Amino acid sequence: MSSEERVKRLEEELKEKEKKIEELEKIIKAYEAVSEISRNELLDAYKTIEAQERASALTRAELMERDEVIEAEETVMEMSAEELRQAKREIMAREIVEELSRRELLDKDNIIKAMEIVSEMMSKDIREKDKIIQAFELAEDMARKELIEAKEELSARDKVLNLSEEERKETLDIVKAYENLEEYARIEKEEMIRTSRFLFEIFVKSLVELGYISKEKEKEVYEIGKKLADEKWYLHMPKIGKIDLPTAMKIIEAHEMVEELMRKEKIEMDNVLKAYEVLDEVKRKQFIELYSILSAYENLQSYISKNREFFDKVIKAYDNVQELDRKEKMDMDKTIKALEIVEELARQELIEKDKINEAYELAENFSRKELAEKDALVRAHEIVEELARQEIIQLRKIDEAHEIVEEMARKELEERDKIIDAYEKLTDYVREEMKKLKEPGK
Repeated sequence: MSSEERVKRLEEELKEKEKKIEELEKIIKAYEAVSEISRNELLDAYKTIEAQERASALTRAELMERDEVIEAEETVMEMSAEELRQAKREIMAREIVEELSRRELLDKDNIIKAMEIVSEMMSKDIREKDKIIQAFELAEDMARKELIEAKEELSARDKVLNLSEEERKETLDIVKAYENLEEYARIEKEEMIRTSRFLFEIFVKSLVELGYISKEKEKEVYEIGKKLADEKWYLHMPKIGKIDLPTAMKIIEAHEMVEELMRKEKIEMDNVLKAYEVLDEVKRKQFIELYSILSAYENLQSYISKNREFFDKVIKAYDNVQELDRKEKMDMDKTIKALEIVEELARQELIEKDKINEAYELAENFSRKELAEKDALVRAHEIVEELARQEIIQLRKIDEAHEIVEEMARKELEERDKIIDAYEKLTDYVREEMKKLKEPGK
């Protein structure tokens, strides 16, 4: 074989080596593409964090709405206190009526001897007392309705507490899910680090074997890689698919504060119910006293019927009775005025009840808004879950890309071994040919 043919073969081998170098460059580009995928993964992680921040903002808005609901309920409690004051005024007015009735009975004691003449007036008085009884019955019905409304409100408070407990459990489940996702991301990160170290070692060995790095610098390059690993540069990467635990704990503390406020509110409502029960007991005693007065009137009529002969003797005192009757009419006028005062107080009480109903409607509106905010929060969590799912898909793609890179690196090592073997054979052959060329010269 001539020297020109050998030179041509050497040139062909150089071209093959250049092709191998181009393949190595393609492998490096593929590795850069994997790095680009990792960068996209980080961008997705940033989007996930932004979605979590939006969810936290929705939670803060929900707490603000709950504060408004609590303020509205405090307004309702103040109105209930005003209603109790109105009830006290009503009781005072009824005491005035009872005092007038007591004076009326004292006057009746003075005209017992003329009771047959004024029996018609007594029947009229009884009819007036029937009206008072009807008023008391109406007041009892109103008090009973108020107790029913208070029980319904307590039931609504219990439902709100149950919803708060369920929401707190959902928040704990979300935190656990984020912790599991963080653990998965940590494991994936460690796998990436081990793969990167392995590829780095292969890459350095390839550079040394191809002559891009000398044997003396190989140790220095390894030390640089080890130093980077010891510095744990990967710990400074953004967190992937993880909510901050302090933020989650703050959310749980906020829920516990809301539950504590609801518990205090329930205690206050129990106190209001006790006050209503006391008021109902007072009304019941007043009804019993009024019934005693009616019984006294009936006993008085029975006494008059049994002692008719005695009362016949007192007809001569009719003139005095007329004077007493005039005074009684004056007392009745006072009683009528007191009843008008009672009716005015009852009308004001109805107005206060209308205000309380409006406040309850306002509280219901706030509750509806709170439910709407909860729906928005659920949608935000769904968005976060979708982003996390996409992130997992991206991680799987990264794993597939790493596997492709490893396969290409393995093939490149096999090709490199073949090139080295061919190069050694070529070197031996050239050495032998050079020896043969030198021998004739000798």
